[in-house]
Amino acid sequence: MPDSIKKMIESFKMLPGIGEKTAERMAFSVMNFDDDQIELFISSLNDVHTKIKKCEICNTLTENDKCSVCSSNNRDNTYLCVVDDVKNVFLFEKMGMFNGFYHVLDGLISPMDGINPEDIGLDKLLDRIKKENFKEIIFAFNPSIEAETTAMYIKRILDGYDLKFTRLASGVPMGANMEYVDSLTLERPSYHLLGDNMKKVFSILKKLVFSAFLIYGYNLIAVNFNLLIPINICNISIVTFLGAPGMLALVLFKFVTR
Repeated sequence: MPDSIKKMIESFKMLPGIGEKTAERMAFSVMNFDDDQIELFISSLNDVHTKIKKCEICNTLTENDKCSVCSSNNRDNTYLCVVDDVKNVFLFEKMGMFNGFYHVLDGLISPMDGINPEDIGLDKLLDRIKKENFKEIIFAFNPSIEAETTAMYIKRILDGYDLKFTRLASGVPMGANMEYVDSLTLERPSYHLLGDNMKKVFSILKKLVFSAFLIYGYNLIAVNFNLLIPINICNISIVTFLGAPGMLALVLFKFVTR
């Protein structure tokens, strides 16, 4: 095989996901290009290498100092979508469902990999949030421990600012079988999509159920002593809100009145 073809194959293998066979097919396809296609191919590679740079505001890729999003006067300046991969910006723009602004981090916090908060460009993000009039920060990260860590770190630093923090919904994809979905996937979106009031209600309900089981467990022991405590909403509520003292009070009351 000629050296020029070998060099082209090796060049294509530099691309992610391209193996030997695919690189060979691509190399032989390029050989069939006409002069105009070759010129376009070469000029495109050169333009990407020499013209593309980061937006001075949001860090996305652009040919100008400011990207088209940051230069627009028609965007909603109350929303800021924070991503860790510049490709996600182009994905959201292609979908056309988000009209706010973006900010691209240089990765996610990962102490295990030696990536600390100062390594992902958080200073630029925080300065931007403090200077502009955003009302809601949307974390558009892939679900991972690193993503959770980064989101929590940003929220902690901005604690005290009048900001709402949200994240992309995560859960069961369309057409998926519930049998193969892990418990964390089922629990996380349902919990985060609930409002604060609903979370409090569910927390109280969990405590009520636990109190009911506590009384039931006590009755299994006290059945031989004729000190059974009725499992009703009144007694469950006493145990729920008073804890151990409430349970002790019920036992003493039953002992005195038996």
